[in-house]
Amino acid sequence: MKDKVKKQVDKEEDGDIRSFLVTFSDFIYAVVFAIIVQQTFDQLVNDNDLSFLAKIPRLLLLGAIFYFLIWDWILGSILTICILYIGYTSFFYEVLIAIFAYGAASAAINDNVLFLLHFSFILFFGGLWARRMEQQITERRDLQELCMVQTLQFIGTLITLVFFIWWCLFVGLKISGKLITIMVLGGWAFILAYEMMVPRYSGVTAGPGVPFLARSNVRQIRRFLRQKILKFLMWISSSKG
Repeated sequence: MKDKVKKQVDKEEDGDIRSFLVTFSDFIYAVVFAIIVQQTFDQLVNDNDLSFLAKIPRLLLLGAIFYFLIWDWILGSILTICILYIGYTSFFYEVLIAIFAYGAASAAINDNVLFLLHFSFILFFGGLWARRMEQQITERRDLQELCMVQTLQFIGTLITLVFFIWWCLFVGLKISGKLITIMVLGGWAFILAYEMMVPRYSGVTAGPGVPFLARSNVRQIRRFLRQKILKFLMWISSSKG
């Protein structure tokens, strides 16, 4: 009887600790987002030394970064609600991601290409977070999403890191209009690939989605690509035969 009571108490304490960790993680992200917005206004929007036309590309980049960070945070929060913590590793990964999120936005505000390096760390620790969460999975549908998250995050880490090194060696440390265009389109393509490849829930649980694309459009693109890939594979099979 005493053992059952002790287990029940331990279970309740674990639940309280998990709730605290989730709340504290959300608080950290809220603080980071607030600081990013404040720095954007103080160092960029209200900078009288920069012309309006010079501010637009950097504000576009910051808007893309901000959307990606919020999108990533919301999806991570949804998975955290569905999958309970069994330790502190995932929590510390979330804290590291929040720190590098601030670093990425701060570097972008200061017109420094180092924001790419911070982004590579965000993607890398996001992949490690997904791997850790996979170890405590209960729903098969969540397992598919976490496996896909790992794949996309680690591929994104490699691409971003290689691109960062190439840009530093051959272009420099300043952010140009060409880099902004590449990053905005690349980030949009990354989110599109995620939304097409990962099984989605319906309603709010599905997350923010792809900017400027309705979910019905994403499903149409997914069906179109599947048909083309299937036809390509059938063509290869017939050629071999």
